[in-house]
Amino acid sequence: MLHVNKKFLDSLQNEFQIIDNCLYIRRRKTKQTCVFVYMIARKRRVISIGDVNLIPLNVAKTKAAECRTMIENGIDPLDVRKEN
Repeated sequence: MLHVNKKFLDSLQNEFQIIDNCLYIRRRKTKQTCVFVYMIARKRRVISIGDVNLIPLNVAKTKAAECRTMIENGIDPLDVRKEN
C-alpha cells in the first residue's frame, strides 16, 4: 500500500490538482500535464504521463496503476522509464 504523509500532500497543493491515488494534474502557465507523484527512498518523484488534452483519463489511470504495481514490487517507475 502506498503511504503519503500530510506534509507531502501540502507541498503539492499549489502546483497539483488530485485526480486519483497519486495521479495529479500539474498546472503550468501554458500547459496542463497528467503526472504520477510518489515518494521512494524519502524522495518525491514525478513521472509525466501525458498532456491532459491528449491522453484520456482512463489511460492515465491505467498507467498510474502500473506505476503503483511497480512500486509495490520494489521497482522505481522512473528508473524503468529512464532505461527504456
